[in-house]
Amino acid sequence: MENISHIQQRRDRLLAKRNPQAYCADRCVATGNCDVFEDIFKFSPQEVMAFCEECVLSEDEEPCDVPDSFHDHFMSLKP
Repeated sequence: MENISHIQQRRDRLLAKRNPQAYCADRCVATGNCDVFEDIFKFSPQEVMAFCEECVLSEDEEPCDVPDSFHDHFMSLKP
């Protein structure tokens, strides 16, 4: 995350935690900046894009591979 400011990093992390769909659509897919999910999931940029497109933003009813770290990180958060 060297290329973006500390403030933007915090905003991205907060958006990813509160609304993964918006993070995928607004930051990752739209701008290619997927650093938060790369760090959390230990994914490559290509893996994050695939995760966003196939799981988070997909309207398919079929299940997809959701990393365990997604559940560990996001499901333990309090509203």
